[in-house]
Amino acid sequence: MSDCKLSPRPQADMKIVCAGQSPRGMEFGATYGQLQLHPGKGVNTPTAHAPTNQAMAQAAAKTGRDVGNYVLMMVIADETDEAAMAKWRHYNAGADMGALAWMAGEANADPNAADGGTAKAIPHPKAPST
Repeated sequence: MSDCKLSPRPQADMKIVCAGQSPRGMEFGATYGQLQLHPGKGVNTPTAHAPTNQAMAQAAAKTGRDVGNYVLMMVIADETDEAAMAKWRHYNAGADMGALAWMAGEANADPNAADGGTAKAIPHPKAPST
């Protein structure tokens, strides 16, 4: 890739968005990124990602850089909570179990995956409790 060229050149400030919740992933994001992507956790637990955001803030403090967090959350809205949960169950009932099994197998394939990293979190989706 010694002769790559970017055209047209960006006219606005370009942000580098990184992903990865392992200590090494956060170190990379804190060193090179402006924003770090984090998946939300659980069902109806909008603040469950706070420890991941705090870990990223600590990693950024070590580099002396200001790195923000983007938290990915799925919102399933409807007229009532019951209708939204029914929609959630409908989506789950139609899940491609073969694809999910493959994804979990790939995520579990790294024997060195960090406990707080994405590879450990991906194969463990949470079902709604209500």
